[in-house]
Amino acid sequence: MKTTTWRALSILIACLMGCIMFLSVKMGGCPGTIATADGGTVPMHCRYTFIAVGWIGLAGLIATVVEMVLCAPTKCGRRAAALITWAILLAVVLVVSPAGIGLCANTAMHCHFTARGVYAVSAIIAVLALIQLIFSDPDKADLPKKSL
Repeated sequence: MKTTTWRALSILIACLMGCIMFLSVKMGGCPGTIATADGGTVPMHCRYTFIAVGWIGLAGLIATVVEMVLCAPTKCGRRAAALITWAILLAVVLVVSPAGIGLCANTAMHCHFTARGVYAVSAIIAVLALIQLIFSDPDKADLPKKSL
């Protein structure tokens, strides 16, 4: 893949990481609170889920911009960049899933709609990172094609 194409995919991934941040901050978790035994209230744990996803999205955005600048020339750098993107997506999915902080038990709650958006954007990023991983060789586009 040529450098300009690889950078264009990186810019698209950076925009989608920003979209994950936007979804997490703007839509967020449930606005409700839970009463505690001593009479106080605490926010629902899905609120903390999307605070964490917003920070992970920011880390992904910064990592993508750094990868675009530093890793574009070499095949190993491009592969490392794609794998870092996958690691960030894995962190997002783990935080949203029950294995991480998780969501509310009721599927009709607001946090489940936000999670669907985060999952959809994460799936698009995963496909783009897979394309970057498969076509990571910058010199392959310039090699002569085999013919019979």
